[in-house]
Amino acid sequence: MWLGRGKIEESVREVDGLVLVNIKIERKDRQTRIVSIRIKARPEGNKVFDAEYETSQSEVYAYYGAKEHVNKFLQDNDYVIDVETTNATLPTVRTTNKRSR
Repeated sequence: MWLGRGKIEESVREVDGLVLVNIKIERKDRQTRIVSIRIKARPEGNKVFDAEYETSQSEVYAYYGAKEHVNKFLQDNDYVIDVETTNATLPTVRTTNKRSR
């Protein structure tokens, strides 16, 4: 229960140094994937990194390779990921409720 004591402070979130990361992987043919990486600065939306390349790796390995490029760039330029999006189908681990004897 709120008794009216104290001050109400504005909760302003500091967004300096936060970036939006988009990793997009498209299939060119059976053997080749096109990987595009876009990183935008959070408050103003300016592109700070943009890369596109082809690889012969599978979708999952292409994603992890792109993620290494992103992490290296972020570490070198002192950025922090705020939101990361991708269209790659990544493996997930799911637990079941079944009990086995």
